[in-house]
Amino acid sequence: MAHIKILAPSKNEQSYVCRKGSHAINVQALADSSLRTRVVVERAFGVLKSRFRCLHPTGGVLPFVLPKSLKAIVACFKLHNKCINDGVPNPDIDYEEDVHDINVMADLPPNPAKHKIRQRLVQRFQ
Repeated sequence: MAHIKILAPSKNEQSYVCRKGSHAINVQALADSSLRTRVVVERAFGVLKSRFRCLHPTGGVLPFVLPKSLKAIVACFKLHNKCINDGVPNPDIDYEEDVHDINVMADLPPNPAKHKIRQRLVQRFQ
C-alpha cells in the first residue's frame, strides 16, 4: 500500500485525508500474505516513487484536480511497467535518505527526444 499526496478534492474532501493528516490516494497491490511478498511489494512502490518523483512524498502533491491526479497515477504505473518490460534499470536512489534538497535533474544533459515525450504526456493530462 502506498499513499500518494493530492490536492484537497472539492467533493468528499474528508474521505481523502490519510492517517498522517494530508490528502492522499491510497494505492494498493494484490499479493499473498507472506512477509517476503510484502517486502517485495513495498520495495516495488519505493522504486516506482523513485522513478516518478511526483508520486514521492518529497515531491509535494500532484498539482491536479482529482480525476487528472488519478490519470497521472495510472500513467506512472503503466510507464513503470513498460520500464520493467523494456529492461530499464531501476533508479539508483538510497530509499532511506532524506531527498528534500536534491535536484534529480540538475546533472542531466538536455535530451530533445525525452523532452518531446514529456511534452506529449503533459498535453495529454491538461
